[in-house]
Amino acid sequence: MKAAWLSVGLGALAVVACGSSGEGTNKPGNTAGSSSGGSAGTTGSAGLGTGGSQNQSGSGTGGSAGSNASGSGNGGAAGGTAAMGFQCPAGAAVMPVLTGLAPVRVEGVPPADAFNNMNNDFSNIEGDVWIGDALYVSEISTTNAQQGQPPPGRVLKITADDQVSVLLPDSGSNGLAVNAAGELFGAIHKDGSISKLSLMGGAAVPVASMFMGMRFDSPNDLTIHGNGTIYFTDPNFQAPMPLPQAATRAYRVPPGGQPEAIEPDVNLTNPNGITLSKNQDFLYIGGGQLKKYPVMADGSLGAGTTFVEGGHGDGMVIDCVDNLYVAPGGAGPINVYSPAGQSIGTITVTGIEQITNVAFGGADHKTLYVSGQGGKTGKGLFKIPMNVAGFPY
Repeated sequence: MKAAWLSVGLGALAVVACGSSGEGTNKPGNTAGSSSGGSAGTTGSAGLGTGGSQNQSGSGTGGSAGSNASGSGNGGAAGGTAAMGFQCPAGAAVMPVLTGLAPVRVEGVPPADAFNNMNNDFSNIEGDVWIGDALYVSEISTTNAQQGQPPPGRVLKITADDQVSVLLPDSGSNGLAVNAAGELFGAIHKDGSISKLSLMGGAAVPVASMFMGMRFDSPNDLTIHGNGTIYFTDPNFQAPMPLPQAATRAYRVPPGGQPEAIEPDVNLTNPNGITLSKNQDFLYIGGGQLKKYPVMADGSLGAGTTFVEGGHGDGMVIDCVDNLYVAPGGAGPINVYSPAGQSIGTITVTGIEQITNVAFGGADHKTLYVSGQGGKTGKGLFKIPMNVAGFPY
C-alpha cells in the first residue's frame, strides 16, 4: 500500500471503494492506470476512460494482463495484486516462516490519557490498516460506555517510526479500511454505519447506515471488491439496546446500491472478521464460524461453505501467497491457513490477553502488526518482521 498511492478522482467508485483496503487482489479494488501498448502491470496514476484491470477505469490501449499492478490497458485481463498502490513482490512467492518469530511491542499504543483512565481501564485496539507510511487503528473503550449504548471509540495513528497520535478522538469506530484513492473508511458502531473517515480530522460521511428501516447493530469489519462492492459484518457486540436488527448478519453493498444481507436465511453467529482472497475470487467471513464464498465478477456471491470445520475468528489478513491469517478474537495464537483451508501454522504473541486483528505494513509490507484487547498490560500493538509480504489490512 505504501509503494505507490494514487491520488485521483475515480468518481463514485473512488468514494465508495472502501473496505478494509482496496487492492486488485484484496479488499478495495485496483486503481486504474494510464498506459499504452506493451504489457500491463506497472502503470502509475489512475485516469478517466474505460478499460483497466478489475473493472476500474483507465486510459490506454493494448496490453496484456498485468502481473503486479493495477491498470492494464484496454483488453488486458484482470491481473495483479495492486492494493491501493501496494504490489506483491515480483517473482516466485515464498511460504511464510512461522517459527522463531520475535514480536515487539509498539510502546505508547494506546496513549495513556483520560480516554482509557491512564491505561488502567480495559480497552480494545482494533481495525489495523496500513496507509501510506503509517498504521491506523481504532481504540474502543469497554469501560466508559453508557448503559445500553455503544462504547466510545477513537482512531490512532502510528507512524513507521512508532510515533503515536490521536487522529480522530470520537470516531466510534471498530474495523478500518482504505480505498484506492487512499481514503480511510470505518465500521462505525456509534451510529451503525459504514462511513468514510477523514485523514485530516473532518466529519465522517456515511455510505451505508440502515437495513429494513433500522440502523445496523454494530458494524465490525469491512472489505471491498475492485468493482466497488463493499462487504461488512454486523454482530451485536457494541450494539445499542434494544437491538435494532433481528439477526446478526453480514452484508453486501453494490456500488451506489443498498445493503443486501449475505445468506439472509442463515443467522451467522456474530460475524466478525471479513476479507477477500488475493485475487478477489473468494470472500472469507469469521466470527462464530469461518466460511468461504465464491465471488462473481459483479461482486455477488455464490453459496457459502465451511472453510475450516469448527473454525472461528476476528480480524483477518492475506499474505502474498494467498494464505489467510486469522486473529482468534480471544486467547490463543493467530491461525494461518492455506487457500485450501489447511493449517500451515500458528503465531503466538505473549503480552496480549486477546488478539483482535492483524495487518501487514511497513515500507516493504513485511511487518505483521498484531493488535489486541485487555487490561492495563494486556492490550496494545505488536509488530513482527516476516519473510513474506502481505496486504495492508
